Amino acid sequence: MRTFTCFVALGLAAGLSAQSPFSMPFNSNNGLGINSGVFFDLNVTDPNGITITTLDVNTGSTVGTAGGVEIYTTPLTYVGSQQVSANWTLSASGGCIAQGLNIPSPVCLANGGMFLPTGSYGLFVRHVNITLRYTNSTGLVTASTAEVTFSGGQSATSATLFTSAPIANRIFNGNIYYNVGNVPGSACPPLGTKVIYGNGCYGPFGDSWYENFTTGLTGFDLAGTAGNETVVVATPVGAAGYLVAPGAPAWFTPVAPKLLSNVAVPAALTDDSMAGPSTLPFGFSFPTAAAPVTVIHACVNGFLHLGPTTLATGDFTPTTAELHNLQPRLFAQWGDWQAATNVPTNPASGVYYDIDPSGNTVYFTWQDVADRRGPVPAAGISSINFQVAIHNTGVVEYRYRNMTPSPTGVGVVMVGYSKGNKNVVGGPTSVDTGSRDLTATMPFVTTGPDQRQLAIDGTAPRLGLNWTMNTTNVDPVSPIVITFLGTGGIPLGLDLGFLGAPNCRTYLSSILGDLTGVVAGGSASVSLPIPNSPALWSLTLTAQSVCLTTQNSLGLLTSNGMDGTIGL
Repeated sequence: MRTFTCFVALGLAAGLSAQSPFSMPFNSNNGLGINSGVFFDLNVTDPNGITITTLDVNTGSTVGTAGGVEIYTTPLTYVGSQQVSANWTLSASGGCIAQGLNIPSPVCLANGGMFLPTGSYGLFVRHVNITLRYTNSTGLVTASTAEVTFSGGQSATSATLFTSAPIANRIFNGNIYYNVGNVPGSACPPLGTKVIYGNGCYGPFGDSWYENFTTGLTGFDLAGTAGNETVVVATPVGAAGYLVAPGAPAWFTPVAPKLLSNVAVPAALTDDSMAGPSTLPFGFSFPTAAAPVTVIHACVNGFLHLGPTTLATGDFTPTTAELHNLQPRLFAQWGDWQAATNVPTNPASGVYYDIDPSGNTVYFTWQDVADRRGPVPAAGISSINFQVAIHNTGVVEYRYRNMTPSPTGVGVVMVGYSKGNKNVVGGPTSVDTGSRDLTATMPFVTTGPDQRQLAIDGTAPRLGLNWTMNTTNVDPVSPIVITFLGTGGIPLGLDLGFLGAPNCRTYLSSILGDLTGVVAGGSASVSLPIPNSPALWSLTLTAQSVCLTTQNSLGLLTSNGMDGTIGL
């Protein structure tokens, strides 16, 4: 793996900028746990006073642990006030990322720092959520610069501030950076951040398809009328997906008895009920199915469970995660519906299963079911009517008639299909290709095999730590991934079709170096060491990965772009 030598050299050459740092050695031989602190006195001798802007502290916490430092002050001296909380004022604080034992961990004080006029002060430097390291002494220790004199010190645990007995002869390890006079320091650098943008190639591909009506029936644009039904037809395309297109108005008037619930003693479907098994006169094959389906369970909530189940109730709050994780299903109108068996009853309301006289088609019909997304509906207040026709050719039709929602009903409604079982061992990947506007995008073809775009993500870059970048969905033919780094991104990307990789884009405006990772399990990780140099605060780097492929003539897939801004 190559390193970013010019960048590292830049970081190592940079140093903290401070007018007169006061330093105590990082030679700890003792310490306390988190939220502990150390007492000492500072006598400011410069007539202009000083403004403490930043610190380096010594912590034994694991490298990368996020914490903070608080500085409390009291007039004259800490002696006598160690257990008198009323004598102390929180005067400054700042974030800190642990850099390791006896290695300076920088702390930038908020609001430009802490001004101390000429005079003597007691200080208590508390380590918040990071451990404290210090040096044992045999007595009072003093040190000075031209502007300030140090004298100390003691330590104390401080889960509850200023209550525990102090421990004598404990000396602060650290650097205190200050400006002479009431001169605030620069604004503190931000925490490290990352921004993901753009898309990798190619994908997402998958045979699942759906529209998520997030406003429920308020935005539902597939409703039709008797004799002028809206029809969505899904025709299998090989073994990989569907051609989804508008269809001609059609409706089969139910003649069979209503379905009963899937319980030990079957009863009429009501709210959230799952019907008992409906046996098909043929095997229904859907994309990626291991074997034809011969049994289907209907749910009053608008979906067909493709296969056997012992469930007695069905989900009424559809989400995209459930869409892909649950069992294979056709969802003509997945929502929260109810067969209106409440008082006053509606005898026609229910879910029906019919077999066409030809034996080549079956029909599942939701007739006059009620919208349960508001209060318990009375008969006639709402009326939902739709139908699923399944042909022995594998073609599926969703047929929609009138939709009269509850006046106060709210909730998501979904239309589509999913092979599901994403989290089942050995199950399909069930790639989420995203919600689509069916009315606006039909006809369309869902394609397979399942594939997700080459994608890069990672940690937020921080001073003194490794910036780790992970690339996923690597083409199986590629043994390595190369992650390129630059200092400027192209938010919209540049299409590489002119090089033989159409719909693959580069998001780098310059390349400073690259890192190579070995692929394992479809992923690869690389790390860039970020020097512990405040000169690198707020520097933004851009990362993008490529891998080998046979899917285009260039022989490369490109990932999305990622910007990382270095911070604490």
